[in-house]
Amino acid sequence: IYLSNLQNITIEKQKLIHRSNNKYSWFGNIKGEPESKVNFAVVNDSISGSIYSQSGVFELVAHGNNKIKMIELDSDNFEKCEVSDLTTKNLKLNSKQKVKPSATKGITPTTLDVLIVYSNDTLSALGSHDSVVATAQASIDNMNTSLQNSMLMAGIDEVRLVTTLAVDRD
Repeated sequence: IYLSNLQNITIEKQKLIHRSNNKYSWFGNIKGEPESKVNFAVVNDSISGSIYSQSGVFELVAHGNNKIKMIELDSDNFEKCEVSDLTTKNLKLNSKQKVKPSATKGITPTTLDVLIVYSNDTLSALGSHDSVVATAQASIDNMNTSLQNSMLMAGIDEVRLVTTLAVDRD
């Protein structure tokens, strides 16, 4: 993959989730960057996703007719994630440990099902229904990654895109 800063990267697959015929989510990292994260949601010929690397954060947005728009995000302006001392003392975690919802006493892991409703304007902007679905699934995949990386999962084991629905409104 060529990033917008003309850097050529090789990505390596770690996990593939087959969702249905011609729909899947692909997860991996950049070769030589074990802390990087790459995810793509694929719906037929539409691909959306994210690349988190040492050189920047990139969003890939399906744009109809087999096109992908790559946007470099300004990660210097992202909100800083901070965990209070009280939380870390109570959980007794070091920086490499993660809390699994199934291991949290008294909380039953659940799946949160999501319905995405979109307008004609969204369909026009992204170019096709498949592009809308790929972009929605990529957002859900990013949400799941964020939940897995946080200590605030609150019993949500997984967020799942159930369907997308077009509404006749702008």
